[in-house]
Amino acid sequence: TTDTALLPFSSGAIDNFLRTNLKVEISPFLLLPDYSDIAETKNLRFRDGDKELTGETRENLARMAELLNSHPLLVLKLTGNITKEDKTILQKRLEDQERERVTQENDRLFKIWQAQNEEISRKREELTTQQAEGEFIEEDLMDLEIEQFTPVTPKAVMVSQEELAELSQQRAEAAYAFLVEDLKVDEQQLQLETIESNSNEGGVLLDLTTRFKQVAVD
Repeated sequence: TTDTALLPFSSGAIDNFLRTNLKVEISPFLLLPDYSDIAETKNLRFRDGDKELTGETRENLARMAELLNSHPLLVLKLTGNITKEDKTILQKRLEDQERERVTQENDRLFKIWQAQNEEISRKREELTTQQAEGEFIEEDLMDLEIEQFTPVTPKAVMVSQEELAELSQQRAEAAYAFLVEDLKVDEQQLQLETIESNSNEGGVLLDLTTRFKQVAVD
């Protein structure tokens, strides 16, 4: 009789657990209607080629922190990412830096060239004066030539996978630091990852899960 009385309760508890677990598998937000406004926040937007948090990104993180701080079993995975637009911006920066380097180098070399040619002109004038006064001048000294200035040209540059990975990591670390240091989120509720991708979802990708789900996967 006792076993029969307990059976409905046990079955109900198991069914409830299975339904809860299924909702978590689909989306933890199904259990958290008060946070439905951030349910569709799948990634944090950054300006193309930039690693700094924007005002909108900080607002999204603040809302996510409220959720995490009020539900200690939730875990947020932060995955740094880059897009083709990021790569384009980084490539342009490299090219601009190379052009600036070449400009500065040409300015430096031109000053050296100019000083050398001024010295040559001065010596030629002295030799011409000495020759006019009847002094013997070696012929090769009179053949001093002013060479034409040849500027340096920019080298071909290409953004590397290491630079893309660094931007990806810096973005994830910026979000992580803001959550922990400014919003006081427990580090145990955060996972930090980086990927090198050229998808349309740049910035930092967000994936919300639970601690017990992690344990089950591990």
